Amino acid sequence: MSLHRIFPRRNAGFNTAVNRIIPYLQSNVARLKLDAGKVNALVLLLGNWNGVYLKTVDKSVATTSLRNERNGLRKKMEKEIRDAYADIPRSALTTADYAELNLKQRDLVRTRPAKMDHAPVMGLRSMGHTVHTLHFRNPATPDSQGQPKGQKIILEYFIGEPGLKPADIPYNRNRTVTRFLYMVMHDAKDVGKTIYYRCCYENTRGERGPHSNVLSLLIA
Repeated sequence: MSLHRIFPRRNAGFNTAVNRIIPYLQSNVARLKLDAGKVNALVLLLGNWNGVYLKTVDKSVATTSLRNERNGLRKKMEKEIRDAYADIPRSALTTADYAELNLKQRDLVRTRPAKMDHAPVMGLRSMGHTVHTLHFRNPATPDSQGQPKGQKIILEYFIGEPGLKPADIPYNRNRTVTRFLYMVMHDAKDVGKTIYYRCCYENTRGERGPHSNVLSLLIA
């Protein structure tokens, strides 16, 4: 777990945080598999902190000596709390624990992109000499140019004679598409031939979803 930026910089924020964190550790000492002696020591430190901190807030009684004592207590509490956190098995932490203890939950649950159950919608945006510009849309979000998170588009194609049936097209080339517009350049020797395109989504585990309808175009 990440132990960075657990504590607010300002003492007022630190005070609020430790008065939440330490009682929470005390209430959950067994479940979080903590050393009861260390937690009890933190409770005593919190009592000392509360007494000194309140005096430093009151400008009529605050002194340099009190501020130094406050700063020393803060440094010691930060170290002891970090040490306690290091003892907690990651498997023992719940979503509520992360929130109460000011821990980052970034890696608590890692969601893997699913295998898509639909294909991108593909069409021709423009055509030039030996160039096709294709556009791709996610049918689940037709008003957006974005693609599903964790997915890339695999564009497959074959250049041959016109009139091939979809089941008979021996796709032998592919490209990876990551944007909603994609330009395909062809060789001059292929002018006059027909190109057949189809596409699908592929997630980070290499799992591919269903293919789109075939788009057949003349290479001009």
